[in-house]
Parts: sequence; C-alpha cells; structure tokens
Amino acid sequence: MGQRDKEQTSNEQKNNEQESKVQGVLTEQAIWEQVDALEEPLIEAVRRLVRIDSVETPAKPGAPFGPGVKQALDEALALGRELGFSTVDLDGHIGYVEYGQGEDYVCAMGHVDVVPPGDGWRQPPFSGTLIDGTLYGRGVLDNKGPILACLYGLYALKELGYVPSHRIRIIFGCDEETGFEDLRYYLEKEEPPVYGFTPDCKFLVVYAERGRAVVRI
Repeated sequence: MGQRDKEQTSNEQKNNEQESKVQGVLTEQAIWEQVDALEEPLIEAVRRLVRIDSVETPAKPGAPFGPGVKQALDEALALGRELGFSTVDLDGHIGYVEYGQGEDYVCAMGHVDVVPPGDGWRQPPFSGTLIDGTLYGRGVLDNKGPILACLYGLYALKELGYVPSHRIRIIFGCDEETGFEDLRYYLEKEEPPVYGFTPDCKFLVVYAERGRAVVRI
C-alpha cells in the first residue's frame, strides 16, 4: 500500500468514526474513558443516597412508604435532574429518570428502600463512610449503588452523544423490600417496558427478581 493509499485509508477511518459519533454509535474506548471520568461523581452520589435512612415506616401524606423512603426518592430524582435528565415522581410511590425519544422504552429497575440495618456494623450504616476504597452503608449493594451505576452509565452515553432508538428509563422503586406495591402503582399509571433488567445487589450475577407469593391461612 502506497503512502497516498495509507493517508486515504486513515482519513476514511477518521471520517467514519466522526460519523459514528454523530449517529450515536460510540467506540468502546470512548465509553470506557467517559465511565472512568465519572468514577468519583458516582461514588459521591452513592454516598449522598446512602446517608438517607430509607427503611419503610408508616405512611405520611405524600410519602406512602414513609418520609425516609420519600426523601431517598427525591434525592435520586434530584441526581437525575442534575445530570440533565427529565424525571417523573408517581405520587411518592416510585419515580424514574428518562432519556431519548420513541414510542416505547427499555429500563433498568432498582429501588431506594432498604431493610433495617441491624447490628455489627464497622461504620454507622447510614454514614456513607469511605475508607481505603471501601464504601460502608446500608444500600451500597442493595440497591442504591447498582441503580445509581445505571444512572451514571446512561449519563456517560448521553454525554458522548448517543441517540437511542427507544426511550431509556432508570426506575427508582420504593417498596421492593416489603411488598412491591410501588410496581403495582407504576403499572396502573404507565405502560410496561418492552425490555428491562434489575441490577439488584451483586449485578451482573443478579439481574432479575424472582416472583413472590403471599399465602394467608
């Protein structure tokens, strides 16, 4: 291959890459660089959310699963707005961040409510303490950390100019730990997604929720 052919091939590759970015088809390297740049903001976002005690308590006006859970939902949606997304709060039962256009949508479904912390913590369970690269707090794994990772993953794609063919939602449930009444309410108000996954706890190992049956005798 001559020098002129090499230059032409190089220019074609550059043009193809630029065209791909305009169309929202991104290189793997560009995605990883953007994700790496968001590591610290993501950690700080998780700490913000973990500092909220979002164990379910008796309902209050506007807070069907208790004030703590509502505060956590408000904080998650505030994070979404800070990243430039539109947000919807379905009467305190559940909420979501949305990106893109289209008739239907895909989603990542997580939750901001947590189980009671119990005893034996090395650090206060709602402190969001970070020591030597380890983040301590109820909800870091189940499920505030994973669902915020999805939010920041979507933000990375948005910042790189990705244009999805479907709307994308990051859904923040509020009653996963005690009964899924949030999802019942959601499906009364919204159409179901055409595809979704659940980054619950140890994602990628955990990517879905099992069914639940309640039997009263």
